[in-house]
Amino acid sequence: MPESKAAPRAATSVEPTFRGWMGSMWLYTLLRFGLFGALWGILYLCGVPVFISALIGLVLSVPLSLVLLAKPRARFTAQLEARVNSRIVERADLDTQLDPDADARDADLREAHEREARAIEARKAKSRRGTGGSPTSS
Repeated sequence: MPESKAAPRAATSVEPTFRGWMGSMWLYTLLRFGLFGALWGILYLCGVPVFISALIGLVLSVPLSLVLLAKPRARFTAQLEARVNSRIVERADLDTQLDPDADARDADLREAHEREARAIEARKAKSRRGTGGSPTSS
């Protein structure tokens, strides 16, 4: 039986497709509206005035959606994250194709920034010692 549980997971793997993340976004949005509408309708049928039932339905739908719609929200988030990550990888590949030496220049820039930061720290330490301050230092 554990194998049957693994099969649906493989079928619902996260793929960064437009249809996948757009579909999960619309599903979550419709479920949120449906939850609000159901709460509004129940309150209205119980005799609460329209505007008050709408406000109460709006307030109650937020925490209920956090609990009841956790799976669709997680699916949408995973789809969106997969799309963003794939775009980052595509961008890095394109950057590498357009400028293969960029990584070496970036490493040189980081090294230069680190040297500059060490030099600034050394000047600060020297100025603290030269001002006649107390010899207590960290």
